[in-house]
Formats: sequence, structure tokens, C-alpha cells
Amino acid sequence: VRRAALLLAWALLAAAPAAAQEAPCPPDGTPDLAAIEDLYSTARHAEVACRLSGGAVDRLRRRERPRAYYLLATSLQFPNREPEALSVLQLGVSLFPKDANLLSHLARFLQNRDLAERALPVYEQILKLRPNNAAANHGIGEIRHRQGLYAHAAKHFEYAKKIGDRRRI
Repeated sequence: VRRAALLLAWALLAAAPAAAQEAPCPPDGTPDLAAIEDLYSTARHAEVACRLSGGAVDRLRRRERPRAYYLLATSLQFPNREPEALSVLQLGVSLFPKDANLLSHLARFLQNRDLAERALPVYEQILKLRPNNAAANHGIGEIRHRQGLYAHAAKHFEYAKKIGDRRRI
């Protein structure tokens, strides 16, 4: 499954350099994540997608890869390439199943596209890793509320608020 996901994601991303018309992609080499973060912060999403496509993420240090998958997936959403963005998030989560931030981005991505039934197990996976994750509790609360499970939703909303309040102190 992991190999198939990798192949699918790289096939979908093969066209990413063509989308970056603002500047040509740099030659192969290890990408500079700090420079890519700067491009991202200035909404130069096509360039981010270009610099992180075609196996560039694999050339980063392992600890930088979850963030790179997030940047790539988010940048692909802006030229309305959501299927590729979803593939990148799923690939990142399959490679880094304990990265709560990447899992959170995948869950929110799914939930924002009315795919709550797919987002719910991702939120639950986050809570297994980090039981005090306010965002995951809030996400589950939103899904349960839409399902009409108000008592269950309220429990998650209250816990998310309690966690959030505790962190502000």
C-alpha cells in the first residue's frame, strides 16, 4: 500500500513544475526548507510546489519531511489541485504516522471537504498519540454535532476548551 501511495503521489506531482511559471525550478539537489518556508509565507505556492516536487522531499533531512509534505499539500490547494494535495497528505501520513501535525492537517483537509467519515478516524488517531490535543477534540466535536450526537459533541467541545484554557495560563 505504501509503495502504491508513493507511486501515485509522484505520478500526480510530475506536472507540478509546469504549474510554477513565476520562476523555473532550481536544479536537482537538496532543497532549502527555510527558503521554501519563505516562499510559502509570501504565498508563492506554485514555486513551493515546484521546489518540493519530483522527489525533492526525499532529499530533505528526515525530520524536515513532515513539514515539507504539509507545505507541498497546502501549496497544491491554491491552484485548485486538491486531489494531488490529498495524495501528498496521505503519503506524508503513511510515512510519518505519528506526526500529530501532519495528521491534523489531513483531518482538517478532509473535514473541510465534507468528508467527515474519513476525518473522524484521523482525529481519533491523533488522540491516541496526544490525548490532550484540543484541535482533535474540537474536530470530533464538530463531526459529532453534525451527526446529531450532541452529548458526545459537547463532551469533546468542553474538553477542547478546558485544554485550551489550561494552555493560556
